[in-house]
Amino acid sequence: MAGFCQSIIVTIIYGKTFSPAISSLAMLLPSLSIKMFGTLVETFLQTTRREKSLLKLLLITVIINVVANAILIPNL
Repeated sequence: MAGFCQSIIVTIIYGKTFSPAISSLAMLLPSLSIKMFGTLVETFLQTTRREKSLLKLLLITVIINVVANAILIPNL
């Protein structure tokens, strides 16, 4: 819901002075769904006693995050 109404939500809660924050919010909202999925996978791996798989997955995620940040941050 927040993805479709972000400009309305920001305007109502913070006022028109925070309008430049709408584009940042639009970029960050998709990460929320990814984080929710990651938490689900993490909980599943912990409850099935596959913590070693979790460590490998987190290491791969950190590497991807660092590379993506190095590529995307200078462009944005």
